[in-house]
Amino acid sequence: MAVDRGRVQAVLRKELMELAANRLLFLSLGALPGIITVMVWVLVWVYLRYPNDLAMAEIARYYRVYEPGVAPGLSLVVAGMEQVLGLFLVGPAFLPVLLSSQAVAGEKEKNTLETLLITPVKRSDIAYGKFLALTFVCIAGSLSCVAGMAIAPFAPIPGVKKLFE
Repeated sequence: MAVDRGRVQAVLRKELMELAANRLLFLSLGALPGIITVMVWVLVWVYLRYPNDLAMAEIARYYRVYEPGVAPGLSLVVAGMEQVLGLFLVGPAFLPVLLSSQAVAGEKEKNTLETLLITPVKRSDIAYGKFLALTFVCIAGSLSCVAGMAIAPFAPIPGVKKLFE
């Protein structure tokens, strides 16, 4: 079963153009890394502003991250960073599921799925083209998650660089 490279590229181009036209999709892809990055910045800001606050100590005890001799805010920041890192690693795993369902649902909604399937393009070529388009977008989404974690040490908060040394 030979793959027609030209037809796969045509399907890939079509899929990328449809994805690029859907601005809400890209906004939703960037929402999770953006929200998590802002959460990290706020957590760091609160720690730097109130490092030994009693409320921070109570919160740290509640979440069972309090360590005697360590500033409660720092315990919260470290625990928060560990949890946020997990979200950044799991987030990209959901991108292929969301995008592939959107690709098929978009074709069905626009009534182009039937038209696409009756063309002389093999179904495997259609699948490869859709797969490559989703791969590109998922890699871009994963890189945005990595970028979100990479810019956290450079938050516009005084003293934040000390935490990441």
